[in-house]
Amino acid sequence: MEQAIGLDEMSDLVAAIYDSAIDPNEWPRTLAALCAAMNFKSAALNLRSYPSGDILLLYTTGIEPHWLEKLHGYGAEAVEQWGGIGKLLTYDPNEPALMSEKHQEGLTEANRIYVEWTRPRGMIDVMGVGLARDGAAMGTIAFGRHRDAGPVTETELGLARLLIPHLQRSVAISRLLDIGSIKSDMFQSVVDALSVGVIMTDASLKVIHANQVARHMLSTGAPVSSVNGRLSVSSPGATAALSRAVVRAATDETALGPNGFGVPLRLGDETHVFHILPLRSGQIRPTVSVSADAAIFIAPSRKSPLWPELEIASLFDLTPAEARVFEKISAGASPGQIAAETGAAQSTIKTHLLQVFAKTGCHRQAELVALASSLKLPVW
Repeated sequence: MEQAIGLDEMSDLVAAIYDSAIDPNEWPRTLAALCAAMNFKSAALNLRSYPSGDILLLYTTGIEPHWLEKLHGYGAEAVEQWGGIGKLLTYDPNEPALMSEKHQEGLTEANRIYVEWTRPRGMIDVMGVGLARDGAAMGTIAFGRHRDAGPVTETELGLARLLIPHLQRSVAISRLLDIGSIKSDMFQSVVDALSVGVIMTDASLKVIHANQVARHMLSTGAPVSSVNGRLSVSSPGATAALSRAVVRAATDETALGPNGFGVPLRLGDETHVFHILPLRSGQIRPTVSVSADAAIFIAPSRKSPLWPELEIASLFDLTPAEARVFEKISAGASPGQIAAETGAAQSTIKTHLLQVFAKTGCHRQAELVALASSLKLPVW
């Protein structure tokens, strides 16, 4: 696939996305940059509480005021343009959705929004990107494609796929920060008042600062502890995922992807998740802390049947072959059984298994089984 943008522009986009987590007022500028990079005319970010429908975030770019006022009058009809809530919930949240492919009827005379709003503005398609879908909120960004740009291509879709985990993480962290604009010099005091744990660390997981909730967690050792001043968790898999993600946050946040987003840790009947906010890049985040590379948010899991299970391969950077071995070992199969079933040499399976151990931080098959059990949870 042809690369849509250069590495520097990609870095700037991701930096703007994470700055918007701390200051949502940055979203119009960020949306404008996303539109320019992917050749869209307009964008609208909409995050609402579920099931009340109250607006949590609503930002747009490229939509003239009189058209924006008219858009607000459609309400639930905007969902119907995508085929209704039932169809909308079947879309993969990690894939950009084109209306021309998912629900062509939304771009025809049969749809009132298309006739009165989409077509008069010269739009020929809409790309939807999922931001949140759980028991507490639902959110998307809708990008409008103008006829002058022609049909949406695989280049733009490919770029959207790279950006989706950053967008989802930014909104998730913004929700944990109670969705408000935070001045950089007030970040620590706001964090200290949160009801979720927040720990700021450097790339080696050295604890730089912990809010009151996190300090209590560290003192009890659940779900995190401090070993020689460095953050540790009881699950080897979660520790490995956390360490890998923080290093990426410190060195190249564009490569962070799904790593460090919704990392689950089960403690008895309770599950917490970790979300990592990089602090080294952008205009706002570097001023938050002189020495911290990442802020790690530790929050109770929002259990919901609306979001698919965590993508294990993405979380631990497993290859497709390693992911298959992980899945089968977790189901109780032995390396010999996996070799017989797949037709691969047993030595090959053992090599994949060693790589899985190394990447997840596990040392025995029983630990993989326990890790898989903790991961099979909705994490938002």
